Amino acid sequence: MNDKRKQTVEEILSSDKLLDDFLEADDNMQLDKTGIHRIRQINDFLKIPRFLFSVREKEKLKLRIQHSALKFEAKRRIVKWASAAAVFIVGILGIYNLYIHLQDPDIVNFAKNLGNIQPNEETRLFLNDGQEVLIEKQESTIAYGKNGKDILIGAEEKVVQALDTKEPVYNTVVVPYGKRTQITLCDGSQVWLNSGSKLIYPAVFAGKKREVYIDGEAIFDVTRLEGEPFFVNSRDFSIRVTGTVFNVSSYSDDNQSSAVLESGKIELYSNDKSLLHREKVAISPGEIVIFNPDENTFSKSTVKPQNYLSWRNGYFIFKNERLNSILKKIGRYYNVDIQVVNEKLSAETFTGCLDLRTSPDEVLKIIRNTIRFNYECKENKFLIY
Repeated sequence: MNDKRKQTVEEILSSDKLLDDFLEADDNMQLDKTGIHRIRQINDFLKIPRFLFSVREKEKLKLRIQHSALKFEAKRRIVKWASAAAVFIVGILGIYNLYIHLQDPDIVNFAKNLGNIQPNEETRLFLNDGQEVLIEKQESTIAYGKNGKDILIGAEEKVVQALDTKEPVYNTVVVPYGKRTQITLCDGSQVWLNSGSKLIYPAVFAGKKREVYIDGEAIFDVTRLEGEPFFVNSRDFSIRVTGTVFNVSSYSDDNQSSAVLESGKIELYSNDKSLLHREKVAISPGEIVIFNPDENTFSKSTVKPQNYLSWRNGYFIFKNERLNSILKKIGRYYNVDIQVVNEKLSAETFTGCLDLRTSPDEVLKIIRNTIRFNYECKENKFLIY
């Protein structure tokens, strides 16, 4: 066996002497320049000490790898904390928006703190400075100027209220049983208040939302203002309006509240403050929505709106309505007490038109043509039996 150290193929081929011998071995060998250039490229490549590093170079490489790893870990931590911070901020904003959502509007808080103003024999207008204006007429009108300061009552009486504060100034109209009033708000919207109703509203609207509060029954003819929706708040729900005509009935002593749309479009939102759900319904002209407070639900059906808005013109139109409901409306309108002694009569239904320009006695006689009952009047109280 030859003791001479074996050479690798790379070592043999990378020898300068071998290459020179190869190029000079045969004078008759014919190589073009391209061939010689490629041979020298191979020679140069084979002489490079590939994959060989000194100790110092290895240490530098190690430090570079460690530094890169540290930078990657730091970057990963930054991304992780940034993501966590983003989630936290979104959560805070969500909680804040939910808090705002659950808060009652200022006008609702004002209505709650106003207390229970008992109606008396006259319509009353309460102004900013504590002034109380009494209106004796059975059918009255109240019209506001655009500045909210100037108020015209009827055709002649003028009232001026001070509006020097930057805070919203709320006025209140309380209509007793047996009377009605029409209000023109500062934006031109018109409201007809039925007997036994109360309306709270700003003397002048500010900001992008116009809001009022109703306890009772009213017909609204809202002036459309782009970008300034109109909201009607009540005991059970709030109504978002853009410009439309509708009737809302939400008496505090009624079991249900309702809204009937004549024209335009409205959306109703329940006042339930549930975190997960808030009942909402949109209605179109010719539809009625009835809210059931016990179940916190809306039910919708098709009706003739005129049947529910006719009281504005001095008459009631009923279609298969229960007698106890009819007598309650009549009692409010005339400010008389009507009691059904025979409970079996309460479920009887009536369909027809009642002219409210006559006396309550005449109205009861018309109903008696359809539903057989007797009645008597004692000290402004009618007993049905």
